Amino acid sequence: MFIKVLKNIFKKRETLQGFTREFPKNRIGRISYNQKKCTKAYECVKYCPANAISVRADKFIQIDHEKCIRCKICVRVCPSKALKAIKES
Repeated sequence: MFIKVLKNIFKKRETLQGFTREFPKNRIGRISYNQKKCTKAYECVKYCPANAISVRADKFIQIDHEKCIRCKICVRVCPSKALKAIKES
């Protein structure tokens, strides 16, 4: 058991492999936010890897589309489905 723990300490993390903070040029689209559906659970703020989502003074969220890497994690974790990925032409 101890040897297994030591091996895993020095193993490369699975979640960080292939992750980039730069916007991939082959992805298009943006995240749409419906303020009326938002329950203010802030799961999207917690899970955004690029820190592109923040809470405004009126307690609703704000998406910085320049920072957004279009990973769509926020869309998946939103309990009220207030976020939606849309395609832009």
